[in-house]
Amino acid sequence: MPILMIRGRCVFRSSLTSRPGSAAFSKTSSCAQEEYARLRSMASGSLMNGDINHPHGSVSGNVGSLEETLQQMNTLIKENRDLKEALKQTNLTMKERFEGLSAWKEKQKEERDFLEQRLEEAKTRLNSMDAENAGLNKRVIELEKNGAESLHSELEMLRGQIARLQAEKHDLVALNSELQLKMGQGSPSDSFIEIRIAEDDLKVTQELPGALKEPSAFSMPKAESEEQTVRQLLHSLRAETDEKERLQLTLQEAQCRIAELMTGQEHNDSCAQTSLPVENTVGLSSFARC
Repeated sequence: MPILMIRGRCVFRSSLTSRPGSAAFSKTSSCAQEEYARLRSMASGSLMNGDINHPHGSVSGNVGSLEETLQQMNTLIKENRDLKEALKQTNLTMKERFEGLSAWKEKQKEERDFLEQRLEEAKTRLNSMDAENAGLNKRVIELEKNGAESLHSELEMLRGQIARLQAEKHDLVALNSELQLKMGQGSPSDSFIEIRIAEDDLKVTQELPGALKEPSAFSMPKAESEEQTVRQLLHSLRAETDEKERLQLTLQEAQCRIAELMTGQEHNDSCAQTSLPVENTVGLSSFARC
């Protein structure tokens, strides 16, 4: 930094490369202004009275050094103004950058608050879904248990009915065969035929008349009664066969339903095992983004 010596005082001459607002800059400007005022007062006194202390004693030498000093002072003042203008521009630039930085920080804070809020909502939703999933799994287990018990009891009942119908069918087939055998033989040793009607709970007994003199009067009612009995037995046999087929279809439907319930249980178990890792992955990705 160049130094200007004026009558035993030093003035620091700053350049445009010095930092605005520094202590050296303030000291230079104040010192330059004081020295400028002092030199003007000294110059006016020298022009009027002369300089008796000067070794040469010439006024022209004093005037030359004074003009050079004034020129240097003007240069310092101009540099001071340039530095003030540069400082002003720097302050404006720094202010704009500070405002931009403040706005960016505010935006980042808002975005962070938003992401934290979304993360909390995701955690709450995940907890609620976990609780709901646990409740649904418990309900599915209870329904499967109750359904299995009811289906098992229903299957046992259907099996019992099928066994009973099969036994009745065998009895009816044997009875039908016996009646057909009796009709083929035409044995007159049968004393009576008993017909039971379930609807009226009546028992009709036809006894063979022992006092009939003509064999035709005995054979006609007997043949009609046997034919009617055979028709009733065949009708009952067909009804029991239809009932057996219906029960077999019901049993097949129940077995299909059990198979569907077992398949649905396996599907629900697989969905329950895969839903929780997917939700945890979504929550972790949101947290990583934050």
